[in-house]
Amino acid sequence: MIREQIEARLPDDEVASLLGIDLTQPVLVLRLIVRGAHGDCLQVSDAFYRADRYRYEMDTRLPPRRARRPRRGKPS
Repeated sequence: MIREQIEARLPDDEVASLLGIDLTQPVLVLRLIVRGAHGDCLQVSDAFYRADRYRYEMDTRLPPRRARRPRRGKPS
């Protein structure tokens, strides 16, 4: 299983310095967690992005609509 989490938060000193922003500018944090078939954690990674330069977009496809089965009348 792969889980992605996205949140906006204020950076710490190290992240602000690396991104060239000040501590009052929010950043987007993307955390990726990869688990094996038995739930064991295989990988965790955090990526930090300047919130003023990035946008998160996602396209989601809905599953095809299933044909409805006719309802059977209730027995009297």
